[in-house]
Amino acid sequence: ADAACLLGVFVSGSLADLAAFQKERPAALAELGIDGGAARRKMQLLSLVTLAHDAGAVELPFARVAGACEVALDEVEELVFDAIGAALVDARIDEVRSVVVVSRALRRTFGPAEWRALHAQLGQWRSTIQAVVEVVGSAPVAV
Repeated sequence: ADAACLLGVFVSGSLADLAAFQKERPAALAELGIDGGAARRKMQLLSLVTLAHDAGAVELPFARVAGACEVALDEVEELVFDAIGAALVDARIDEVRSVVVVSRALRRTFGPAEWRALHAQLGQWRSTIQAVVEVVGSAPVAV
């Protein structure tokens, strides 16, 4: 039961949810063989992914990242580097303006709505490729 609850926190929860889990079940992480500090760090990374994806923002101020991920301002860069290293986001840091410039962020979940959007996109690609094949197939062959 603890493992399933913890999995739910990591799939769609927040740092507050992780803290509540740890408060309600203080020994659960240790019993599951999970280091509490590592779990918190992973949740901070997931919080950054969620912020970058849900905000739809290209630029995230350090203060916003620090607040959402519950880190100090001087720890934002390290968090972003860790997220880039784990291929969770594609981003760069603009130290002069104190912003994270995000070009891509993974989704934490992939549900029915995402499957529908993927199906629609693949259908469009298929139609485009079929049209290209028809144009190429009808082109005269030079001898």
